[in-house]
Amino acid sequence: MILAVLRYHQSVQQTVDLSFSLQPPPAIYDKQLDEREHSIDEWKELIYKEVMNFEERTKNGVVKGQPSPSGTLSA
Repeated sequence: MILAVLRYHQSVQQTVDLSFSLQPPPAIYDKQLDEREHSIDEWKELIYKEVMNFEERTKNGVVKGQPSPSGTLSA
């Protein structure tokens, strides 16, 4: 039984590249993220405004300022 598990484990190692999971995550640090602290209510308002703005720009399935399927620019 143990030999079968070891053989299976070796065959998995040969067929699956796990090197990507062994590397540490990238050290990305954006100081601006720390400087943009908002209260929960401020975040709610910012997100609400962003969603409403997106919905307004994408009414009827057409993004304003993007070419429509007919080739004309939407206003």
